Amino acid sequence: MIRTNRIVLAVAALLAFSAAIAVAQDADNGILGIENGINFGFSLNTSDIGSAQELGIHLTVADNTQAGFVIITGDGTANYPSYSLLRLQYFLGPRIGLSVAVGKTGVGAPPLPNIATGAGMFLNIFRRDFADTITALLKLKMEYLVDLTLGIDQGLISVGLSGKIGL
Repeated sequence: MIRTNRIVLAVAALLAFSAAIAVAQDADNGILGIENGINFGFSLNTSDIGSAQELGIHLTVADNTQAGFVIITGDGTANYPSYSLLRLQYFLGPRIGLSVAVGKTGVGAPPLPNIATGAGMFLNIFRRDFADTITALLKLKMEYLVDLTLGIDQGLISVGLSGKIGL
């Protein structure tokens, strides 16, 4: 039964990915984007809420894909730890997309960081173009971040709002 469920899930994911490719749109900025925002999250590990600031830089690598580096500075508690991530964003349409991330917990030096991963979705709720070269937008996002040493079920459900400026 479990094997059948995995096969059904894999087929559904493949069909969803194929549909996403068919309707993919351009990324939200041309070459480079700088993003800054605030996140709020609920930790399944501590059953408490926390907050964080996020700073990221994203490069467009295809018409509908961006790759970037993101630093999330948590509130200093176990409720929302800090992360350093490599994030890949895939645009399903001009306003909505999916993201996956991999990196580490913590931003500074030892103790040794733990490996972290995440997946999420985002929605561009406001966009303004200036002189055909500069783009400003407001982004709403939701992400599930996991410190892999705690287990996949002890992650962080994060909701954030950020501003992005791109060229």
